Amino acid sequence: MEQRLLQYQEEIRLANEALRRSEETAELLAEKGRVAEEEAALLAQKAADAERENARLRLTNIKTEEEKVGYSDL
Repeated sequence: MEQRLLQYQEEIRLANEALRRSEETAELLAEKGRVAEEEAALLAQKAADAERENARLRLTNIKTEEEKVGYSDL
């Protein structure tokens, strides 16, 4: 009977240890998810900045071409 009690206690200890590891893994995965979301937001901001810069450069190019055409008419 005492042997069975010791066996159950060992099973409980192992189950609690497995539960603790699972909880730690879940916390790490949640943190990894938060970091990935932050990285995605930063990359989206960087992409938006690049799009704005691209539009600015296209506009500058158009203006430069218009000025060249205007000067060649003179």
